Amino acid sequence: LSAQSLFYCQRIGLALEQLNLGVLIQPLTNVIASGMGTVYPHSFEIQANWGLAQSWQQGEVSPDHFILDRKTGIIVSQELGNKHRGYRLKYSPDLENLAENCLQKYIFSLEEQEQYCLSELTLAELFNLFNNLTQDNFSWNSLEWVLRESKQSQFPPLAITNLTPSLDVCPIFSPSVLKTKTINHSSDQTPLKGIGAAPGRIHAFIEVIAEETFRDLSLGKNKVIVTADISPSQLSLLKNAAGVITEFGGMISHAAILAR
Repeated sequence: LSAQSLFYCQRIGLALEQLNLGVLIQPLTNVIASGMGTVYPHSFEIQANWGLAQSWQQGEVSPDHFILDRKTGIIVSQELGNKHRGYRLKYSPDLENLAENCLQKYIFSLEEQEQYCLSELTLAELFNLFNNLTQDNFSWNSLEWVLRESKQSQFPPLAITNLTPSLDVCPIFSPSVLKTKTINHSSDQTPLKGIGAAPGRIHAFIEVIAEETFRDLSLGKNKVIVTADISPSQLSLLKNAAGVITEFGGMISHAAILAR
């Protein structure tokens, strides 16, 4: 159990003895493209790459980037990513060879590298999907999606694989918890201690960012970001930050390497 799960159980008065083990199994198939969508007050942001999600989740490629107007679905801007490889399922007659890793990397053709992996029709379908979610009285912050081949697949062509709700509907965090507080220290004693991953000193305001909201490019600008950890897909969000403090991760974590 994570600290977040334990805190949630404590808040709702659920004892650990009442918990039952559950396993959720999702089918894994080859896909045409995958990506992430983020909702903002006036726009939808879409990032996409060919193949399964591991390439952009692990920061191995820079995906294509699209901004859609939230009201009309019109493409406000688009930027071709630096995408050269992806992941797909590994086919082997020997199942034992697939026990540790069922995925394999492959190199995109020059044509695939130089073209967008999403057509205007697919972008319109994604817009309709995002728009329907926002109209169903469900507040969400970001989601991950895949585009499957529709002819021989029993699954829908466009499917959501992961969804992060907004903080205002999250039972763990409430606006009262996230209020800005000023802490006054009467002594020169350092209140927090940790391992310095990179040399140097910085004076800046601190912004505590929950994992669910760490998708917004405007967060942490010229500030010291304080968050649980930094995933590879979030590294691009740190380019405007003055510094980073994480709860988890060591000297070889992604944030530490980027800081050095």
